[in-house]
Amino acid sequence: MKKNYLIGIIAVVSIVVLVGVCFFTPIGKKLTGTTTITETTKEDSLNYVFVPDLISLHDADSNQFKNQYGGQTIETTIRFKRYDIIPKTNTQQGQYGRYVAKFSYGENSRRSYTGNEVVCYFNGEDAAAFAKLKKGDIVTISGTCLEEKNYLYWDLEMKNCKVIKVHSTQGSDPNMLMYRIAADRGNTTAMLMLGNLYYKGKGVPVNMQTAAKWYRAAGELGEASALNNLGVMYRYGDGVEKNFEKAFKLLTLAADRGNSKAMRNIGECYENGAFVAKDYNKAREWYQKSFEAGNESAEKDLQRVLGK
Repeated sequence: MKKNYLIGIIAVVSIVVLVGVCFFTPIGKKLTGTTTITETTKEDSLNYVFVPDLISLHDADSNQFKNQYGGQTIETTIRFKRYDIIPKTNTQQGQYGRYVAKFSYGENSRRSYTGNEVVCYFNGEDAAAFAKLKKGDIVTISGTCLEEKNYLYWDLEMKNCKVIKVHSTQGSDPNMLMYRIAADRGNTTAMLMLGNLYYKGKGVPVNMQTAAKWYRAAGELGEASALNNLGVMYRYGDGVEKNFEKAFKLLTLAADRGNSKAMRNIGECYENGAFVAKDYNKAREWYQKSFEAGNESAEKDLQRVLGK
């Protein structure tokens, strides 16, 4: 009897604890206290690549591309452009299959020598899935990156491609949808872009609080530009409570990660005594660092403080 009574007490206590966790743990928070950006779980079956991340690779040498993506089977979310059947006589592309789908990123993307397309070669049995796509569809696809890269035309070429999912664009801006999907998969570039869109009001109403949320999410994962942008928001109180200490800390973190804009912002703080003691020597040092890191705008700042 006592044993059954104890079992009953333990069960009641367990239920109370479980209910407490469910009702008093904020939605969107992990029990560890780390903020989550989405309630969906990340799929870990394949490496997910956000196509705008590949833009910078267009001017890189083929060894960089080959080492980073060549031979990898990846997933990416992209905008469908068109479906082609390559003639059998085309030996250059025939080795990857004669069925080709072309995708683009960005609303105004078109084929050019600057590169802006993803080319997918797929097997005959997968042709039906690609043939059903309509221009403008947002699609998650998988494929194996080629170890060669044609820099005159394509940002990315993949073989053995498959359609994983066609996403509904009803009521959604296609670019925002692509960024959100990538952000939900942990891509910091997409998080930064979402922050920029909400900050500037491009395609969406200006929302400083939402911009700060995405900058913070990207910054927590080490995105230097997001750390700089969030630091500026804390400096001026845009979407967050003004906090000079947080602002300077975030700018310093961004500068430590090589962000030239953050270096220039720190120089400006020292030049004008903005929440730090005015120090022209330190201002010159930071403007010099910013210029050497590639920020040409810092040159005029450096010249200005040289005589002070």
